[in-house]
Amino acid sequence: MPNTTILYLLYPTGASYRREQPIRALHKIAARLPGPKTFVCIDNSVPSTVVQQVGENEFAIGGDNTYLEFSGWQRGLDFARERGLLGDACLFANDQFLHQSLFHRRLVNSAALECALRYDAMVGQRMIPPVTGQILGNPIIPYVRTHLFLVSSRVLDKLSSLLSLDQRAIHQLFLDGYDPAVPLFRSDAPISKSIRDLITSHLHSSWYRKKPYTAEHFDALRAKAISILNAFLLSVRVHQMGYPLLPYSRAGSYARATADFDAALCDAVWCGNYAWEGVTPETGRAATNRFWDQGSPFYRQVPEKMRGLTFENLLDFLERRSHPEHL
Repeated sequence: MPNTTILYLLYPTGASYRREQPIRALHKIAARLPGPKTFVCIDNSVPSTVVQQVGENEFAIGGDNTYLEFSGWQRGLDFARERGLLGDACLFANDQFLHQSLFHRRLVNSAALECALRYDAMVGQRMIPPVTGQILGNPIIPYVRTHLFLVSSRVLDKLSSLLSLDQRAIHQLFLDGYDPAVPLFRSDAPISKSIRDLITSHLHSSWYRKKPYTAEHFDALRAKAISILNAFLLSVRVHQMGYPLLPYSRAGSYARATADFDAALCDAVWCGNYAWEGVTPETGRAATNRFWDQGSPFYRQVPEKMRGLTFENLLDFLERRSHPEHL
């Protein structure tokens, strides 16, 4: 039976914090997954040295809020590795995952776990970027919504870190300190203006902790912007390494498939009109993975594909209308 590690990230403050409700919901989701589970609750508001065992196979630890949920999850992942608690797959959740529709939460089930394990995949809700553009030479592609997603541990081992931006990349992209004349990003940052504008607009308008661009809020805005880019780039990195990105909505059909897994078809379903030039699944996307090895990959930019009128897309639209904060 598979063993699953559940890493739940929270920062217990503000009106959006739902106390024990997400924990109860996560336990209900875990009950749908076969095999034993280990829970690690990561509190980003307390020091990383805090470690408590609160039950059988259940731990509460301090996190790392430097880059919000991604540095916190990395702290939890390191803890699980050090204690020998890392299972065959990890379910990642943060304290906003209840903003995902009930439809998508119910699709975190045995079929999704089987897909993560059978295909060494990252499984989650597929999100269409509202703009096209590039980050450090990488075009954004449809990405996994990082409120609630599953990843095979073999993929995590290959990734090593959930953090896609190191200090070198952060320095390339962002100001080191507040400058009232320059809004957060460096003027020569290697990122498309469309993505830069999307993030700054989100930080000041639709983010549930939205803040004005002032010296007082500079560090918080910078950390959130880095977190958004980490969310986009995590899917890019998994895709570049040649591992599939699978939507929850298709996990059942992939899990029931008896024929050989068609990686090319899977890529076509996930990426739609977002294309990779001169790359095939057989030759490997990892060969183009140059930024993560001190260089930058080159791609063909393709306009965003229009979304079809399907039941899932309609639910996504209604969900975005009621909860626009999903980055």
